[in-house]
Amino acid sequence: MVRSSSTIKLNIGLIHIGSCPLHLIHNSFKIGIDSTTNWSIEEFLNNLAFWFSRSPSRREDYLKVAKYISNDIGKFIRRFIITRWLDAGPIMERIIKQWTNLNEYFIKFIPINR
Repeated sequence: MVRSSSTIKLNIGLIHIGSCPLHLIHNSFKIGIDSTTNWSIEEFLNNLAFWFSRSPSRREDYLKVAKYISNDIGKFIRRFIITRWLDAGPIMERIIKQWTNLNEYFIKFIPINR
């Protein structure tokens, strides 16, 4: 295969990152995560937010569980919008801070009160 000098000049560099490096890096990371695990972070964030947003009684029950476990409830989990993928980090941090409360709510409270 013969390459012209213009083709060689265009291909100088380690990785072609296109016009928007953030999107390329995000998509590369997402493909890597999706190919190595069967777990979708985006789906998890959406499911968790929708679980509470569709039912005021679920929110109330969660707040009761959180108050029982600790007085530090923190901010409620925000909705994740897939086109605003940079927001995923702060949303995941909020979930990690409330993980004990969420675990208690989903693993113990819901099965007992069904």
